[in-house]
Amino acid sequence: MNGDARAGHDKTIGHDKTIGHDKTIGHDKTIGHDKTIGHDKTIGHDKTTGHDKSTEHGPYGNKTAGHDRLFGDYIQVLRFLFVFLLATTAFASDYCAQMRLWVQAMERDSNAVEITGWQGLTVELRYADTINITGKNIYCSEKRAWAHRDIAYKLQKAIALVQKEHPGNKLHLWDAARPLFAQAVLREAIRGKGLSDYVSSATKGSLHNFGMALDLTAENPDGTLLDMGTDFDSFSPAAGASRRMEDSLVVAGELTARQVANRRIMRSILQRAGLIQLPSEWWHFNGARSAWVYENMQMLGVR
Repeated sequence: MNGDARAGHDKTIGHDKTIGHDKTIGHDKTIGHDKTIGHDKTIGHDKTTGHDKSTEHGPYGNKTAGHDRLFGDYIQVLRFLFVFLLATTAFASDYCAQMRLWVQAMERDSNAVEITGWQGLTVELRYADTINITGKNIYCSEKRAWAHRDIAYKLQKAIALVQKEHPGNKLHLWDAARPLFAQAVLREAIRGKGLSDYVSSATKGSLHNFGMALDLTAENPDGTLLDMGTDFDSFSPAAGASRRMEDSLVVAGELTARQVANRRIMRSILQRAGLIQLPSEWWHFNGARSAWVYENMQMLGVR
């Protein structure tokens, strides 16, 4: 497709007068090819070749013109891909630049505690990969995780309870403190999908932006995740965490008794550690009441 569109129409290859079109062989006027009879331009014969254009170029028209159009379309596709890749790279670069600034701010923030290497906690930040609702690597592969010191203390208590009551099991972290630019990306991703109740606007901010929310699940001793019925960021009724909702989902066959039991074991531990379950998302736990956080706390990494 990317060859010379006219490579197959060079006169020296298929239309050379010396190869089959010499007037002395088949087009000498004295033998019956007088222009007024068989080669009149009004009938459609090209004087330079002696070939009827409609016959030589088939029912689809001139091959050169068709190939030129194809070549032009190919160039347009290349231009589109170039612009798309350029825009994607620019967006990715912008994410990375903003993420670097946020990380630097978190390192300076006295209220931020890094929880990346904690024993009893596996960190798998979903927004540092493309396995999320946006399909974008929002965190630019940044694997470090932070939380506000108030919720970090409660997370420590929860890890200790897991180790005591379920030796070998671990908590598994999907998200913690979140930069504000990432909140805007998430909000944009659900625009027009009727999911605004699940993702706070960047203007107001999520409790994640305050470092006061954790997205958690649990894993078995072999590293596999416990079956909780849905994946992370599943905006479906099956993600609901209220007892009544879960019971009704079991009756309806949307969840199994084992899945609900797994949720409730983890929920019991986290709540005893002082964390608050978000009713619409079984994996989301806050470090304090939302209204209190908005009134009394500042976002992490924005000062």
